[in-house]
Amino acid sequence: MFWMLGALKTSNPFTGDGWAVKLNLIDADLSTRYTNSFYWALQTITSVGYGDIVPTTNAEKFLACIVIVVGCLFYAIIFANIAMLVQSLENSFKRFRAKESYLREFANLYRLPEELTQRLIGNAREAWNVHKVSRICCFGPPLPRLWVCG
Repeated sequence: MFWMLGALKTSNPFTGDGWAVKLNLIDADLSTRYTNSFYWALQTITSVGYGDIVPTTNAEKFLACIVIVVGCLFYAIIFANIAMLVQSLENSFKRFRAKESYLREFANLYRLPEELTQRLIGNAREAWNVHKVSRICCFGPPLPRLWVCG
């Protein structure tokens, strides 16, 4: 689409010649045209914008704006998902610490032997690690909980 807009040759002073006309790419082979168009798209989406291929007509500028907005939306979605994953793990760790504390209180209340207390805490940590790995790998519903969750 960007190539089609850039290839328009017009005498209209409002629109002018497109970027492809200005760079003498009209008679270039297909691979050169696609390479230049793909290069423009990538530099626009990644916000690099070297300035060697720039939109010159209003239609090209409008398309460039759409591509930039779509690229920003993709970036926003990616970063939002990463932030959700980190927040989820942080909340999960806080819940785990609270449950670990409850297990220690339970062990103290019923005067369980230290070895048994350590085994309980170790099993709880193992369950939390399995849960944590499932959240990172699947980024979806966690594995079934292996110990009582509140």
